Order: sequence, then structure tokens, then C-alpha cells
Amino acid sequence: MAEAVRIYFISRGTTERSWFMSIRYYLVSTIIVVGLTVAVSWWKQTKTAKEVFVVFCQVVLLLAMLLGAVIGLADLLEHFGIARSGFIIKGGELR
Repeated sequence: MAEAVRIYFISRGTTERSWFMSIRYYLVSTIIVVGLTVAVSWWKQTKTAKEVFVVFCQVVLLLAMLLGAVIGLADLLEHFGIARSGFIIKGGELR
């Protein structure tokens, strides 16, 4: 499995270390997920921990699907030559 991941990164022209995010992004992602979970739970007026957990799973699944769609669209645009490789801004390019 690790060898397949390494080959994938090499084929994409990136290193394995460049894929991992900073701790700041994990914290922001956690705050977004918790905030959305609390907001949707309040909106639906869920009462039990099981209902809140179901809302949490739905929020995580929705965000994963949105992220996958954005990455898939970026790869599709790159494949058809509409966009260049790496046109999604990377953290190092912002500085």
C-alpha cells in the first residue's frame, strides 16, 4: 500500500511530504465540522447523542463529497487541457 501511495505521488510530480497539511488546516476543518454539526443539530432540534452523531456523520460525508468533487473537477479540467497541472493554489504559493 505504501509503495502504491509513493508511486502515485511521484506520478503527480509531488513529494509525499507536500501532501500533508499543516496543523492549522486540521484545526480549521475541525471547527467547520463542529460548527456545522451544532448548527444543523440546533436547526433540526435533535435531542439525543445518537441523533447528533448521525448529523455529524452527514456533515462529514457531505464535506468529503464536496472536496472529492472539487478535486475531481480539477483533475478533469487538467486532463482535457482546460487548466494546467496544479492550478489549485497550494499553500506555499500564497506567500
